[in-house]
Amino acid sequence: MYAGREEFRQALDRTGFDGASLIFKLHTIEWNVPTARFIFEAERHAGVRTAGLLARQTPEKLRAIQFAIENAVRPYARQSGFAIPKAAYIIAVRKR
Repeated sequence: MYAGREEFRQALDRTGFDGASLIFKLHTIEWNVPTARFIFEAERHAGVRTAGLLARQTPEKLRAIQFAIENAVRPYARQSGFAIPKAAYIIAVRKR
């Protein structure tokens, strides 16, 4: 995993790109969901890999996973639901 701009630049330099031409931006958004349980249900019913993993859990493990997800979401509570922060690196670079 790359933690930041310099690590991306070095990796791209090593693979034939012009690291000096790197344009690097961190793009952040908020995923607005109505309830703390929404994320668990979305992964359980709309996901692919995670849904398969969840389907193989015992009822006790499934409840524990749901509880952990709901607790992790609670700090992002807003008046109309929850605003979960998400981020992605956006990079552009020239080929040598």
